[in-house]
Formats: sequence, structure tokens, C-alpha cells
Amino acid sequence: MACSVFFFLQGTARPTKYKVLWDDANMSEDEIEELTYYLCHLFSRCNRSVSYPAPTYYAHLAAFRAKHYIDG
Repeated sequence: MACSVFFFLQGTARPTKYKVLWDDANMSEDEIEELTYYLCHLFSRCNRSVSYPAPTYYAHLAAFRAKHYIDG
């Protein structure tokens, strides 16, 4: 996804809810929030923060490529 897609969000905030399903690391709510915040700044295709954590973008891209690989 290109960074320009998120241009219209400049200056707006999106409220976020966190639900922990399983926590092997015994992280506090503040630590989870901070980790998620930092992960939103790691998407290498964009030089600013994105709306959700970078690993989910990469998983989406991998699934998209796998679909095209399998479908031929």
C-alpha cells in the first residue's frame, strides 16, 4: 500500500481498542499500547506512521502474493 493512501488522515485521530487474547509476555496494557504505537512506524513503504501495525501490512502483502502465485 502506498503512503499517499493515508494522506487524507493527516491531522486526524483514530481511537483504538486493545483486546488481549493471550499474553505469554505478561505485558501491561501500557506496554502493549506502546509496542503497537512503535510498530505503526515500521512500515518500510512509508516514511510516516500508518494506521495499523506494520506486521499486519506485511501479512496482507504476503497473502496477496501467495494468492497470485497459487492462482497462476
